[in-house]
Amino acid sequence: MRQLKKRKEEFIKILQKNKIPKKVIDAFAAVNQEDFFDEIYEDRLYGLEPIPIGRGETSDEPLALARMIHYCGIKKDFHVLEIGTGSGYSTAVLAQLAKSVTTIEIDETLAVRAKERFKKLGLSHIRIFAGDGTEIDDSLGLYDGVIVLAGCRKRPLLLLHVAKPDSMIVFPMGPAHQQQIALLLNHRDDSVEGLYPVVFKEFCSFMPIIGMYG
Repeated sequence: MRQLKKRKEEFIKILQKNKIPKKVIDAFAAVNQEDFFDEIYEDRLYGLEPIPIGRGETSDEPLALARMIHYCGIKKDFHVLEIGTGSGYSTAVLAQLAKSVTTIEIDETLAVRAKERFKKLGLSHIRIFAGDGTEIDDSLGLYDGVIVLAGCRKRPLLLLHVAKPDSMIVFPMGPAHQQQIALLLNHRDDSVEGLYPVVFKEFCSFMPIIGMYG
């Protein structure tokens, strides 16, 4: 436990060094990775590389995840939509910042495991669904922020239908081997080609999304 505590402290220092805002760092500090990953990967916790989560999937790059959460601009009264639950670690971090989080995982087995972890940790303001998050409709409500944790080859424009006006959709965009963090503001600008332009940030590497944007 002492070694894990030390590694977590080093991880927090890395976030600080990369100028991640304090409230996002505090959210990461409030969540223990050991609650979300198999104990056989204990020596990889709080590192900067993805961790296997089963079903052929891995976790997200922690630094890229922190940057994406920052760009989402989450406030305490926000209802946030996450596409790609994975182990549930990222969801738990988001839940430290937002009023509620709705998360969708395409792999039902991973979704069930994550739901059990949320229940064990008492994270009652998280709703989790198994299904294709790229085909979501507004029956689940509208969101103040949307974050997609899987690489997209094109803009996930259908998510604009579940995003409130002027809310931010953050997602990795690019080919399978490397993407860039992309920001899509839900604000139609008729003077701009493409109407909903994308702003690109740092490079990152996420597993490709399954669905129409992969």
